[in-house]
Amino acid sequence: MQQLDPPLDHAQATSNPSRRQRLLAVVTQPAIALPILTLLALTLRLYKLQYYSYFDDEVLSTFAARQPALEIFRHITANEDHPPLYHILLHLWTLGFGDSLIAVRLFSVLISTACVPLLYTLGRVASNRPAALVAAGLMAIAPFQIYHGRQARMYPLLTLLVMLATLLLIQAWQRGGWWRWLLFGLIISAGIYTHAYFWLSLLALDTWALADMIMHRRIERKRWAGLIAAHALAGLAFVPFLPQFFGTVNGVVQSFWLKYSSPYDWIIDLITLTNYATLVAFPGANAPWYLLPIYFPPLAILILAFGYSVREAYRYPQERSTWLLLHVLIWVPIVVATAISLTIRPILLDRSLIGLSSALFLLLGWIFVRYWHRRLIQLLALAFVATCVVSIASMYPPTPQQNDLVRMADYLAHTARPGDAIAYADWQSFDTAALTHPQQPDVYILPLSEANQSYWQARMRFMRWREPHQVESVPTFGARYQRVWLIFSLYTVGLDQHEQVDQAWLEQHGRRIDRVEFNRAVLLLYEVLR
Repeated sequence: MQQLDPPLDHAQATSNPSRRQRLLAVVTQPAIALPILTLLALTLRLYKLQYYSYFDDEVLSTFAARQPALEIFRHITANEDHPPLYHILLHLWTLGFGDSLIAVRLFSVLISTACVPLLYTLGRVASNRPAALVAAGLMAIAPFQIYHGRQARMYPLLTLLVMLATLLLIQAWQRGGWWRWLLFGLIISAGIYTHAYFWLSLLALDTWALADMIMHRRIERKRWAGLIAAHALAGLAFVPFLPQFFGTVNGVVQSFWLKYSSPYDWIIDLITLTNYATLVAFPGANAPWYLLPIYFPPLAILILAFGYSVREAYRYPQERSTWLLLHVLIWVPIVVATAISLTIRPILLDRSLIGLSSALFLLLGWIFVRYWHRRLIQLLALAFVATCVVSIASMYPPTPQQNDLVRMADYLAHTARPGDAIAYADWQSFDTAALTHPQQPDVYILPLSEANQSYWQARMRFMRWREPHQVESVPTFGARYQRVWLIFSLYTVGLDQHEQVDQAWLEQHGRRIDRVEFNRAVLLLYEVLR
């Protein structure tokens, strides 16, 4: 794998550059451009950071981060579908900076910003300086990276760890050294403790190592000994979490919220990773027609980039290993996730694929640099940047925006009377209310079954909020109260069962006196008849 600079054309080789060319040469020096890009990335991720109240999953992160690190490791699956590393790191962060919404988001902002210089470093190793700089610029302004870099979730950390694992594998594969393989093993251990999709990126790296061996028709025992040792280290490190991991996998198979996946969802996900067009207009009959063109530039660029990269690999054998690396890092996670989605259950989710962003931006950066002299590439690049600007602008509302479930919780906190019971039928609305109004009395969560009740009791113990006996159905506690609020939301699972058990009891033993609708929730108020 060699670092190859693109060939200079006549204009580039001129010995008498113009003032504009001299200025451009200065500005594009990494010592100047990289700090500017990093500062730009930080600014875009910090701007109006407080304008959105809690996103739903940020509530989960905040509750988890409040627990001791050992408690997070042991019981995170009572609160989350993800491994514990991010939450443990967030817990350590909150010890110094607090657990306010801005504080927990700042942790992600800094990790996401660090991805910009790290991608440049990876690009220098995998391709060349100009391509690395363009890729770093794409990472800085990528709307999808900005969007998730502003939330208290593990996705920026997943992006960072995939890049670190790729960089360390390249260096260990080329130069050897036990300490490089040790660092690689530690990083992949951190990756599999961060997100289940890291396994797919690790599979991609292993696929590249195997393909590289086949292409060069030789087996170097030191390389494979180091690679196997690194995997063994990661496997041993993950053994303590395996029981929880298998339980989480079973839970995802049984009840993951994605209900449908088409064979072509990966196309939309790739576009989402580049310019986040779905943030502005999701494709379909209901999307405004005048916004749909923002899908065309990234789609055209992706098609050209994949086509050109295959041609370059054919024309320049010395670059094949690098092009292959970028392709497997992109396609292996997509193919495996798509196969699982079509055969077992849907799991193909754009934000889970965020780890392949670095390979995608490096591939685009290399193609942009090599073919910039072509007018088509220039026009598409300008159009692509314009669509990114549109997506970025849509992230920053003119006024603060409140989460709909937070509005619902505020309404109940100000409207419920002493003697009222508040019964939530799903975890999203319950968690939001528990975080924003922890002193609200007589709050219940409605179980679907005895097993579901045990799960909720364990979850409430992990959250250290309320008593486990407050996981009860309405027929159990309803007669003790004068009025009962019944809350259903967009996330309520088993709605029919709740209607047949909880709502049916209230209809039989009381009368409905109010109905309040929010965008994602409905509140039904019953007066219990004596």
